[in-house]
Amino acid sequence: TVNVTRQAAAVAAHGLRARPLAEGAMEAITSAYFSLANSEWLPYALLALAFAMLLQSLFGAPATFDSEQSGKAPPAAEEEEEPDPPRDFTIEQLRKFNGVVTEDDKFNPDAGKIYICLKGTVYNVSAAANMYGPGGNYHLFAGRDASLALAKMSFEDQHLDNPDLSGISAVEMDQLEQWINKYKYEKEYPVVGKLSTPPARRPMTVEELAEFNGAGAVPEGRVDPPLYVGIKGKVYDVSYGGVDMYKPG
Repeated sequence: TVNVTRQAAAVAAHGLRARPLAEGAMEAITSAYFSLANSEWLPYALLALAFAMLLQSLFGAPATFDSEQSGKAPPAAEEEEEPDPPRDFTIEQLRKFNGVVTEDDKFNPDAGKIYICLKGTVYNVSAAANMYGPGGNYHLFAGRDASLALAKMSFEDQHLDNPDLSGISAVEMDQLEQWINKYKYEKEYPVVGKLSTPPARRPMTVEELAEFNGAGAVPEGRVDPPLYVGIKGKVYDVSYGGVDMYKPG
């Protein structure tokens, strides 16, 4: 009995910091009671069972490891930013997406973005700013139509912003297709739109203007149908970047 008392005191001194026994352990102790009912170890088993129940009532269920370490619930996962819908670009608009940030870009949400066009499709290559951004080896392609230049593996400015590929060889076309496959499937750069040339200026009646209300057919090589707005005798093609503001609905 003296030994049992000493053992109980030692367990109490050390066990105040111990975790409560799980329900499975309680069942195991109960089972052990029946197996020890006729043995000399019965007093010890009863003492252990009573002590476990005491700890359980005092301290309750054990805390999880994460809550012990941090003291608070884990932070919720950050929501991914939704990409902008594809749009139509002119050559002049594309040139602005070259990764260069100036003092005038403080409130420009597109500042620092890097777009490159290949065969009429505009890709967002901002994830590779070390290559296409300022100071990168391929920065001259940023904000440009690089189709002809990459087909010829040329760094000459005369081969930039030239969509005419009619004069390239089969080998050069294959080279360009390899770059496109790399952008699409290997690098998985997001497609942000199409590059095209707006229609030439021409006189237009009010009746003709009404036909370009953004509800017509989408021309080949474009993302959205033509959408024109007339202001003080001038007609503006707002389908290049202004569809969200002027589209039907």
